[in-house]
This record gives sequence, structure tokens and C-alpha cells, in this order.
Amino acid sequence: MAANNRQNRTRERTAYHEVGHAVIAHRCGVRFAYVTIVPGEDSLGHLLHHKWSRGFAPAVTVTPLMRERLESRILSALAGGLAEKKWSGRYNAQGSKADHAAVINMADFIGGEGRVLEKYLAWLWARAEAMIETWWPDIVAVAAALLEHPRGRLTHDEVRTMFLKRVGLDSILDGAAEKRGV
Repeated sequence: MAANNRQNRTRERTAYHEVGHAVIAHRCGVRFAYVTIVPGEDSLGHLLHHKWSRGFAPAVTVTPLMRERLESRILSALAGGLAEKKWSGRYNAQGSKADHAAVINMADFIGGEGRVLEKYLAWLWARAEAMIETWWPDIVAVAAALLEHPRGRLTHDEVRTMFLKRVGLDSILDGAAEKRGV
């Protein structure tokens, strides 16, 4: 019984972590393939982003659009651990280790070293915290849907549909379906 409770709590914690990534990605305009709480080789779940476009080369030069895309991905990466913390009451540094590595890798392209990079990351962290607070009801709703989903996986389109329904814009979905002849 205790093992079952621990397993359920881990699954819920993972859902909030992964949905934190997904909701912030969606809200920042970053499309992703899916979010899952199905354990893999090295994780308890993950958000699968689409690959960067061919012309995306931040190692060469960072345009304003590239910077915006990198910052959106960084915010999404930070949001996982922050959503998990809001739900569980503690920050899981070990569970967010890969996210932090990705954040540092992406932030490296944008600029700064040492103290400048540290301040830049602190600013992004504060933005991600504010986003978690603002969109917490969305995170709770998507996490519940992910936990109930038989595959333990939601596509970006499924997450987008949930948002449209939550704000009463599901008529947009009906209109799009009619145009496609569905």
C-alpha cells in the first residue's frame, strides 16, 4: 500500500513537472510533439520538442527572433521544476538536472559570461516563476488530463484544445473542423 502511494505521488509529481514545461511552451508559442509521463530509459517523463528549423544557427549569429525562440525554450525548461515545486512544496534539483543543462546550453548562445550570465538566468528564472503563478490553473487542468489519459501522453494539439475549451473558444475548433469537412 505504501509503495503504491509513493508510486502515485511520483507519477503526479512527474505530471506537474512535465506539464509545467508543456504549458509554458504552449503559452510562449513553442510547438511540441507531445508531453508524457511514461518513463523512459533516463527519465520519468518528458516533453518532446520539434527540432529546430534548418536555418536556426545561434552558434553563428543570434537574431532577435532566435533570441526570442531560445528564451521561450529556456522558460519552458525552467518551468518543469518550478511547477513540480509549486505542487510538491520542494524543488527537485536532481529531477531538473537535465533541464538545467539544457538551460545553460541555450543561454550560452544568447550572451554573457560570469556575472552577466548569472543575472540573465536569474531574470529568466523570475519570469518562469511568474508564468507558473499566472498559468497555474492551466497546469492543474492539463496535469489532471495527463494523469487520466490511458496512454499517459498528450499531443500539443490536445493541450491547445484544452486551452481553447477552458476559455470558451472551442467554437474555433468547430469552425476549423467544418472547413476541413470533418
